[in-house]
Amino acid sequence: EACGTHEDVAISICMSSRIDSLMADLFSCAQAKGLSKRKIATLSGLHPNTLRSFGDPKWSPSPTTLRKLEGLLLYQSSDVPDSTS
Repeated sequence: EACGTHEDVAISICMSSRIDSLMADLFSCAQAKGLSKRKIATLSGLHPNTLRSFGDPKWSPSPTTLRKLEGLLLYQSSDVPDSTS
């Protein structure tokens, strides 16, 4: 089949939904901490331009970028200083 099986489509939709949810969680966490995009980039080892569109629904980060942000904002969030630190 040109478009794959129904199962392939369902998996693709599920993965897309999970990625969208992860990106929303990452942005919410950054906002709650009051972190600028530049500060997040510095703390996660990313170039500031990588996060230029962070928070925009059309932003399309690489898996590596998502992993770095996830590690910083979701799993190490108690170690991440907020904007008042």
